[in-house]
Amino acid sequence: MSSRCITTCNACCIALLAAASAISSGLKEGDVAALNIGDHTELTLVTAGGWVRFSVGKDWKVPQMDTKETIKTAWFQIPNRADRGESNSASLSVTLYEINSYEASDAFRMTHLAAAIGARSRFEEWEVFAEQGKQDKGDYAMRTAFRDVADVHVAVRLFWPHLPENPVNYDSDMEQIFHAVLKSVTGDVGAYQGRTGEVTRRPN
Repeated sequence: MSSRCITTCNACCIALLAAASAISSGLKEGDVAALNIGDHTELTLVTAGGWVRFSVGKDWKVPQMDTKETIKTAWFQIPNRADRGESNSASLSVTLYEINSYEASDAFRMTHLAAAIGARSRFEEWEVFAEQGKQDKGDYAMRTAFRDVADVHVAVRLFWPHLPENPVNYDSDMEQIFHAVLKSVTGDVGAYQGRTGEVTRRPN
């Protein structure tokens, strides 16, 4: 993961950083709208021809969010006491590839091809690939899911290390988190209409 935009913000922090930004009406491509609901945060990314929304944990850190180009990615770190702040902590990314962009669509094809070495399955409308491997001499699990929403190809990727101090049910918990994020993804084409209580971040 790139370090050029590393921060220690969590999903809730997005709202605080957005206090001086535009209100949710009149959003432009690349804008991000955040709405805190209970123990999670709903994030809406405005695309070239529509919008895509998904939910993440309110306590998840946000190391990086790049939303200005035809490939838009939001990265999250999922808290786990067992990782002790290690660089290979559990992480989730949501990437949007603009369908009408040759560059973005080509990158999507390459991402899909790389993920397709894993075991293939289906979850609702999603094509899912499961992979096991080694990184930094440790074992890890990864899940990558694909589907089209609004005017973009969507890729959701969850990575988590098999650490000695992981809770007993940690693997199943990660699967549940992954499925919850997939189920939360929605979107549409056309101008995005902001919701009451939403605040926005406009990329620099």
